[in-house]
Order: sequence, then C-alpha cells, then structure tokens
Amino acid sequence: MHDEPKHTLPPLEWNEDEERRRRRWRFAKWGVTLLLLGGGVFAGLRYGRPFLEQHKAWVSQIPGLQDSVTSVGRRVDAAEESLRSWAGDREALQERMSQLEEKARTNFVAARKMGDQLRQRLHAEMELRNRAMESRLENVESRQESDRTQVARLQQELAAVRHDMTQQIAQAREQTGQDLNNLTRHVATLDEQVERGDRDLQAVSKQIERRRIDFELATNRSREIAPGISLKVTGANPSYRRVDGWIWLLPDRRTVWVRNQGSQQSLVFYTKQDPRPHELVFTQVTRRSVAGYLLVPAAKEGA
Repeated sequence: MHDEPKHTLPPLEWNEDEERRRRRWRFAKWGVTLLLLGGGVFAGLRYGRPFLEQHKAWVSQIPGLQDSVTSVGRRVDAAEESLRSWAGDREALQERMSQLEEKARTNFVAARKMGDQLRQRLHAEMELRNRAMESRLENVESRQESDRTQVARLQQELAAVRHDMTQQIAQAREQTGQDLNNLTRHVATLDEQVERGDRDLQAVSKQIERRRIDFELATNRSREIAPGISLKVTGANPSYRRVDGWIWLLPDRRTVWVRNQGSQQSLVFYTKQDPRPHELVFTQVTRRSVAGYLLVPAAKEGA
C-alpha cells in the first residue's frame, strides 16, 4: 500500500516586497508632514505677513492637515497590524489545514487498509464457497450416476420379476383349475357330511331335549314333583345353603340319597326306563322349606 501525496498550502512569510511597502508608507507619512511644514515656513519667509493675511484661512487649515496625515498614519499602522494578524491567522489556518490533511491521510490509509482486508476476506470466503459448491456438485453428480445405475438395476430386476410373475400366474391358473375341481369334489363331500351331521344333531337334540319342572317343598314332607319321582327333604341349612333328603323312583322302586347338596348344584340321576339324565337343582334354602327345579327328558312328558 502506497501513501497518498500530502498537499499543503505554501507557508506565508514576509518577503522583501512587503518590507519595502511598509517603508514607503512611513516615508510618505513623514514626507507629507515635512512638505507641509516646509511649505508653510517657506511661504512665511517668502511672502511675509501679506501672504499670511491673504491666505490666513489656508494657513489655519495646516494643523487640520497635519491631523489628517496623523490619522492616515494611524490607519496605515492599523492596516499593518491587521495584515500581521491576518498573517498569523493564516499560519494557524495553515497549521489546522495541515492537521486535517494528516488526519484525512491517516483515515484514508486506515480505510484503504481495511478495504484491502475486507477484499481479502471476501475473496477467501468466495473461494471457500466456490470449493464447497464444487464439492456439492461433484457429490450430486456422483449420486446421480449412482441413482442411474441403481435405476437400471431395478429395471432389470423388475423385468425379471414380471417374467417370473407371469410364469407363476400361468402355473397358478393351471393349478387353480385343478384345485378348483378338487375343491368342488371336496365341497360335495362336505355337503354330504353336513347333511349327515344335521341328521345326527337332530337325533342328539331329541335325546338331550328336556323339560323344566319347578317345585317348592316343606322340610320333612314328601311330595311327587314329577310322574314317578318323589322328593323328601329331611334337613335344610340356610346358613350354608345345604339340603339333605332322598328321591324315590317309583317305577324302579329305588332310592337316590341327597346328602349335603349345595344350592345351584346339579344332582344327576338315571332311571331304568329312560337312559337319559335327570337333574335336580335347589335354588332357595330356608329352615322350613326349599325350592328348585327338576330337568326331565322331553319324552318323559308323554309318560
């Protein structure tokens, strides 16, 4: 970095011409004074009193002229003093201008240096960004090439899969036709089995179909609760909901004992005339009576 040339004003100095002008002013001031005085003396000696009497008014003006010359001299001195003051102000102005120029030059140098640093920094940042952009472009191009390769491979695989699927579909159709025939035959067999199962179910339903007979019986009393079936309760425990007693099967002339039978528990028994089960269930137990129901086979109803 080169420093800018420094421009300054030429120094203000008193040269010989100014010194001669001051001398001329002094000579002129005293010359006029001496000329006036000499003229007055000469006129008095030359012409004497008559001249003074004739030109008394003019002579009376000589002191005024001398005062004017003195006033002119003072003005010249004031002008010289103003000139000196102006020269001093010019020197101060020149010094101030020199300081301002130095400050401006320093600021310019600093600004130029800062500009150079900023330019270098921007250049470095642009280089980094360009390198990063080039790297990203290279990565993008590499990815695009990889993607193109992968797409080509996927297309080949898709074509192979389509070919395999076409063959599998054809085989599946052929196999499906065979399976459909087999399934039709199997369904026909199942239909036959279902019909046979329905017939068997109906037969079982007829076997297990039962009728409910509700009853209520006092303790220590015997009563026929169904045709050929009598019940007697010999003991009832409402606290534990337990019942003791016996069932008398008249056609068989056989007794089925009821011992500590709990409420809502089934007591299953059979008869010789009907191999299907009978169930006795107690639902309510008090000290004086019990209640419940008896399930008997439906065919028993017509007996």
